[in-house]
Amino acid sequence: MPYSVGVNYGVSLPGMPFGIYLMTRRHLKKARNIVENPNVSLVVSLTRRLLWFLPPPSIHFQGKAEILDWKDEVGTRIFESFFMGRQILRKYREANGRGETRICFVRITPDEEMFTYMVGYPVWEITKRMESGAGRVNVPKGSTR
Repeated sequence: MPYSVGVNYGVSLPGMPFGIYLMTRRHLKKARNIVENPNVSLVVSLTRRLLWFLPPPSIHFQGKAEILDWKDEVGTRIFESFFMGRQILRKYREANGRGETRICFVRITPDEEMFTYMVGYPVWEITKRMESGAGRVNVPKGSTR
């Protein structure tokens, strides 16, 4: 059954193969679903500093997810590279110290085609014709960030 959930995520570092990383625990529904079916979809809303009252621009895509060990070096480097990631790592390390053994990273490898809405389009153009804000981006396999 389809399942959606908000997540904190990190993006692969420059020079690495493009991927999205998140942390969870193996017994939770999102991890169990990935084990059963690795096909996932993700929507990333982008922050608007001005015109905050308008719907946010977004990037959405499908891809394949895989469960990785929570000590995965790449995932750890990515999460150590941003503030919220460091907080998440710290909490999971504390939980591991209390005996939690189900911690894991999830790596999502996006399909080649990504979709956007309202990314790079003037708001006044979209108010005239809503579909004018839709776009597509091709990301070649094996590309790096």
